[in-house]
This record gives sequence, structure tokens and C-alpha cells, in this order.
Amino acid sequence: MKIFRPLLGIVLGYLTMAVTVRIAMTLGVVLLGADRVFDGLTGEQSNLWIGYTLALGVGAAFLGGIVATWWGGHTWAGYGLAAVLLVFGFLSMFSEISRAVPTIAPRWLLAATPIAGLVGALAGTSFISRRKSIK
Repeated sequence: MKIFRPLLGIVLGYLTMAVTVRIAMTLGVVLLGADRVFDGLTGEQSNLWIGYTLALGVGAAFLGGIVATWWGGHTWAGYGLAAVLLVFGFLSMFSEISRAVPTIAPRWLLAATPIAGLVGALAGTSFISRRKSIK
């Protein structure tokens, strides 16, 4: 029975990230507008939007790491979330690279996203474990 709480922490941390990203991306598009999200000449993502998404990814992973560690009761729940983000991120990157129709995202961003998630989740886990005595 002790294994289910940390696993539930990982799931809740991931759901926290998903909801945070969904809300923040919607607000970002509405507040910035289409002309700041995309380059008008090429249709590619603007540098402002790329920076926003990377910062958002780190912030959402930070919150996810906090939730996973807090709810899971162990720091390894936060580490588990970081591992899940890294594995899913690289699987997503490889599936995007192998697609016949390329995406509008730069390739370096596909590799930076899982690393940003890893850093954010580990930072959130470290933050909450220093604030709270978690074993």
C-alpha cells in the first residue's frame, strides 16, 4: 500500500503540469496575439513565444515536482516525475523528428523541452524537500 501514494503523487504532478501548461498557453496566445506568437513572413514561431514556452515548461515542471513530492510523501516521487518527463519528452522528440511533415518548431526546441522539464521537476522536488522534512 505504501507504493500507491508516491505513484499517485507522480500522476498528480503530471496532471498539475498539464493543467498549468494548458491555461498558460491559452492566456499567452490571447495576451500576446498571433502577430507576436508567429513570425508574419515565415509563419514560424517567434523568439518571444519560444522563450515563453521554455520558461513555462520549467515553471510547470517546478510546480509538478512540488505536487509530486508533497503528495507522494517521498522525494523519489519527484524524481519519478522527472524521469517520466525525460522519457516522454525524448519519445515525443523522436516521433516528431521521424514525421513525414515537419513541424514549425525548431529542432533544438524539441530537445530542450525534455531537459527543461527535468530541470524544473528536480528543482521543485529539491525546493519542497528542503522546506519539509521528507524521507
